[in-house]
Amino acid sequence: MGAWGVRALDSDEGLDVFDEFTDYCIENDEIKMGDLLEHFKETGFLPEKPEEIDFLYDHTVMVLAELLEEYHKNGKVIINYENDDDEDIEEEITNISFDKENVSFLIEQISDILKPKDEMHETYELWEDSDSFQEWKEHNLVLLKTLKEIKDNL
Repeated sequence: MGAWGVRALDSDEGLDVFDEFTDYCIENDEIKMGDLLEHFKETGFLPEKPEEIDFLYDHTVMVLAELLEEYHKNGKVIINYENDDDEDIEEEITNISFDKENVSFLIEQISDILKPKDEMHETYELWEDSDSFQEWKEHNLVLLKTLKEIKDNL
């Protein structure tokens, strides 16, 4: 599974999603969650149909939720990258906009990972077999609670 912590950002797949997020932020002055979700669909990180289940899709929604949580708590998300001159750049992303629909999408997707309507998610099954399952589940339940609070305050 390639994970060293319970957060989606603490996994190989999560870092792939974060790299794509970083690239998107570099190319766009304003980060609108709706446009970002569409971008992730176009690049294959999210499905065209929300009911499609895939390990990468799960990580994408969890990473986006973790980034939204970070933005909510700190007013920024920090990205690091190398520019064209191979210089290390640290940039604060302070202009992420989102609405109830965007947050609801993340809530629905993470809720389905934790308690699926249909088939079990591979992500859940892999964590269920790990020693860190309860910690992973608790992290995602807290994440869901935070997302619901964000949504209620919109």
